[in-house]
Amino acid sequence: MTIIITVSISITCVILSITMLTLSFTSNLLGPRLIPNFIRQGKTQTIIGVFISIYIYCLTLLTVSSTNYAKDNPMLITLYVGIGLALTSFIMLIYFIHHISQAIQVSNILEQLSIEVTNSINRLFLETKPKKNNVFSSIHQKQLYKEKTKIIINKQGYIQTVNYQSLKTIATENNMLIELIKKSGHFIFDDMVIGYIYHNKDVSDSTHKQIINCLATGKTRTSVQDIEYGFDQIAEIAVRALSPGINNPYTAINCIHKIGYLLQHLSKRFPPESYLLDEDNKIRVVSPFLSYKGVIDIAINQIRQNSHTHVSVTIELIKTAGNILALELPEPMKIALQVQAKIIYEQSHQEKFSEYDKKKIESEYFKLL
Repeated sequence: MTIIITVSISITCVILSITMLTLSFTSNLLGPRLIPNFIRQGKTQTIIGVFISIYIYCLTLLTVSSTNYAKDNPMLITLYVGIGLALTSFIMLIYFIHHISQAIQVSNILEQLSIEVTNSINRLFLETKPKKNNVFSSIHQKQLYKEKTKIIINKQGYIQTVNYQSLKTIATENNMLIELIKKSGHFIFDDMVIGYIYHNKDVSDSTHKQIINCLATGKTRTSVQDIEYGFDQIAEIAVRALSPGINNPYTAINCIHKIGYLLQHLSKRFPPESYLLDEDNKIRVVSPFLSYKGVIDIAINQIRQNSHTHVSVTIELIKTAGNILALELPEPMKIALQVQAKIIYEQSHQEKFSEYDKKKIESEYFKLL
């Protein structure tokens, strides 16, 4: 029995060692922000949970087996269970090695990230174009209030979520307009101004506190309301791949393909309005709005700025932009992509590429015009 217990504990230690090695590899090669994605995978959690359970069972069995009660009462059932768990450990070890080998492949990581970003797009962008309301502009409605008070935060960290419906309720009950100048994904710190309150009556400390409590902050960004975070993660993989220490343009090209797919999906959705109305069609909350340009800039800027010496990546960026521009796009999205393509083209002519490469880049660029 002691041998079974020792083997089970040894395999558990091996599993935890493999996990730590994988996390270290992922952190160095693809970026530390991707570690939570690996830990959140159901298979990883299940396997680690099974081995920790076996470890706890073995420790308990080792303790009980050393007592006088165990010596006087042979525990055949626990022995059979121990043998079964030992066999299970070997099977799970083989499965875990297979799972790890799949999980650390860049293509699988990018696929997981693209699923998360797709879900964020579906959650934050609208299926149909929002109806135009017959309301005065937010600038005009701000002028209806006599006073303007700063919203000063007393927290530090990243804004993870904003409860806009609660803000609208607070603004309606107190007859005020709340304007936020920070959104999910922005970093804030103590005494920072995150917005303004437009009002006619004095704003109480309790009301100000209620407004602050509508913002949830944390140490890290999340994709709940931050669509740009997912694009940032994909761009980070590409930038690391293009670094002198790794110099792997093929990984960067894979990232560009995923970004192209996500932008194509984004083109079928519509950004929400940047304000919330009450029942009387009065603007109660104004926030930094999601836009096509903002998402495209986040998705492409970092890769473009770090790929200017890589001909293949430069060509793939222009190709991807051209493939998306060939679709039926909203006008703001089309303009943002054309601007990016133009910058990439102009940037390539400042590099010491061969004439052949320059002509290839030029050919791809003029295809999308």
